[in-house]
Amino acid sequence: MTFAHWDIAADAADLHEHHHPQEEMWNVVDGEVVLVLKAKDTELRALDTSVCSPSGRRMDLGRVEHDA
Repeated sequence: MTFAHWDIAADAADLHEHHHPQEEMWNVVDGEVVLVLKAKDTELRALDTSVCSPSGRRMDLGRVEHDA
């Protein structure tokens, strides 16, 4: 199993749609991110987790900000 830590800037460009043969798990530590899984937007916030199935198409969008 491989782990990676990413810091995504609030103004980061969206990541292109992609897929790979292994599962992908997202654990959001701080802030928020939107994942597009099977053409559905999924907003993850701090302490949320999402598991993307192997070979599933996904697109990872940058941080989102909400009005206070």
